[in-house]
Amino acid sequence: MHDQEQLARWRIGLYVFAALQLGWGLYSVCGIGIGAWMTFAPPDAITRTAQGTPNPVLQILEKEPVLRYWTYFALGISMLVALGYLAAGVGLILRRPWARTASIICAIVSLVGAGIGLVMQLVYIVPVLYPDLQSTNATVQGGAIGGLASIFGSICCAPVFPVAGIVVLTRTLIKAQFAPPTP
Repeated sequence: MHDQEQLARWRIGLYVFAALQLGWGLYSVCGIGIGAWMTFAPPDAITRTAQGTPNPVLQILEKEPVLRYWTYFALGISMLVALGYLAAGVGLILRRPWARTASIICAIVSLVGAGIGLVMQLVYIVPVLYPDLQSTNATVQGGAIGGLASIFGSICCAPVFPVAGIVVLTRTLIKAQFAPPTP
C-alpha cells in the first residue's frame, strides 16, 4: 500500500489538476463560441478588414469545401470535448472513476483534432497568408503576421494541456485515487 502522506499529496495534485481542467474547459467553450460566431456571423460583420478589403481566411472557407466542412465539424466536436472537460473536471473533484476515463478520452480527441487542424491550416490557410507578408500595406502585412503567428502559436500551445492530462491521469498514484476503498 502506498504511504498515506504520499497519497494525500497526490490527492491535492489531483484537485489542482481538476481545477485547471475546469478552467481549460471554460476557456475552450468561450474560444469555440467566438470561433463559431466568426464562422457563422452575418457577412458584413467580419468579412472585411479595417481597410474594407475581403478577409482572406473567410474567403478560403467560402472557396474550399473541405476546409469549410472540417471547420463546421471541428467546431461541433470541440464544443462537445470542452463540455466533456467541464463535466470530467467536476467528476475529478468528486473522484469519480468515469471522470478520469472521460478526461483521457477528451485529451486524445483534442490531440487528434489539433493534428488534423494543423494539417488543414498548413494546406489551406498558410499558402494564402504567406504572400501577404510581402505586402506594402501595413494592415495587410500585420493581418498576415497575426494570422500566421496564431497558427504557429496554436501548434505550440494546443497539445500542452491534453498531453499534461494524459501524463497526470495515468500516474499510478493518481489512478489509486479512483480505486474503491479497501475495507
